[in-house]
Amino acid sequence: MIVFEKLEAIDGSLNIQKSPDLVRLDAPYLSKISKDFRMSELTSLALVSCPRLLSIKLLSWKVLPILSNVLFDNEMSDIKSITISDTSLTGFSGFQSKILDTLDISNNRFLETITSNVEMISGKLHVAANSKDVIADFSKLRSANNLSIHDVAEICLSHLELVNNSAVLVNKAFTSLKLPKLSVVGGTLSLLQNKKLNQAEFPSIKEIGGGLMIVNNTFIDKLNFFPKLKTIGGGLDLVGNFKEMSMSQLILVKGSAKLKSYSNAFDCQKWTKSSITQVIRGGKIECTNSANQRIVSNTPTFNSLFDIPPMDVIHESGTSTLSTFAIPLFLVFSMYFCLTTNIRF
Repeated sequence: MIVFEKLEAIDGSLNIQKSPDLVRLDAPYLSKISKDFRMSELTSLALVSCPRLLSIKLLSWKVLPILSNVLFDNEMSDIKSITISDTSLTGFSGFQSKILDTLDISNNRFLETITSNVEMISGKLHVAANSKDVIADFSKLRSANNLSIHDVAEICLSHLELVNNSAVLVNKAFTSLKLPKLSVVGGTLSLLQNKKLNQAEFPSIKEIGGGLMIVNNTFIDKLNFFPKLKTIGGGLDLVGNFKEMSMSQLILVKGSAKLKSYSNAFDCQKWTKSSITQVIRGGKIECTNSANQRIVSNTPTFNSLFDIPPMDVIHESGTSTLSTFAIPLFLVFSMYFCLTTNIRF
């Protein structure tokens, strides 16, 4: 047992590590730690009591497998980074900072609720491997640099507008995923192995800077929940029980497209000759149907205006058509005239 009986402030950090016999930490008058509060590999620690603690910059608690009681009577508003991993805590709340560098809550097998008022996370938001019934509420979060959510029963991201890099949602429990205000994902957006998900809504997203991966979400059979999506900076990777696909506003995919459907209702032949050929710019369109038959269609890749095929070349299933890609002859002559009339010797 450690007792800081009269300690009121620490100008620096408090680090407690690798003390297997420590069962309790008491600091009844401690109100401030100017830097870090770190604890790790304390396998017998069951109680932390700091009832007056108001201010810390970084909280990092790792491998505290029987820690189940934490007494913080005050809400902390100036903390910048929080990592809580491998504890027996049942709830997470009381941290009121609007801006965080990191929020990492993982491997807390009894944790049932996560509540945070954070509005911006400049680093990563990571939630994984907590209780299978955990409910995560990030209803005030507006932006994050990286987002990684795994295995939560419910997730609220109702005000999230921007993810600067990648967003990954992997789950086995939640049935509904709604991100009504998300408009931009700077990296890859991944929905992976959400076994119970039957409703997804991304009504505002317009741009994905990386790829779009929607893989093995058992009950998602219609890809129609990106009504405003215009550009994808990477590739399309789609695997599931898809019956139909609709992205009516999509105008550009810089990578290739791969789709595998386990549904008999999906027609790969039709899809590879649909308007998708007009937006894919990264190489191949590949589709595998429920009979495991694969259809591959090449798409044109143009580096400049002069790479565009001549007007009399008309291709199908992988090359360009006259109406979409040919330059009108008068435009070519106009470009030539402008170039020649502006040369001076």
